[in-house]
Amino acid sequence: LYRRIDERVEQMFSLGLEEEVRALMAEGACADMPGMKAIGYREWFSGDMESSGGIERIKSEIQHSSRKYAKKQYTFIQGIPGAHFLSADDETALVRDFEECLYRSLKIMQ
Repeated sequence: LYRRIDERVEQMFSLGLEEEVRALMAEGACADMPGMKAIGYREWFSGDMESSGGIERIKSEIQHSSRKYAKKQYTFIQGIPGAHFLSADDETALVRDFEECLYRSLKIMQ
């Protein structure tokens, strides 16, 4: 999971996250705005972008925040009776479990 999170953050940067955030800031976006408090945006306001590690620091903070959030979600879901985890890398299991869930739902509706 953590590997996939790190890869996703790298992808966000390669798809233009830095340019997006800089454009938003140029239009007046600031840390107090609700949308700027989301993971991936708030880290841009946690220090001077040009110093103290710059973009690599921001990227690392986004990865860290994302991993913390994933851990929080994992812990929450563990407390749900009947919940089980699937590997996102196992497409066969995902499709099988989705089909079983859909079948049970349709059976209940009949």
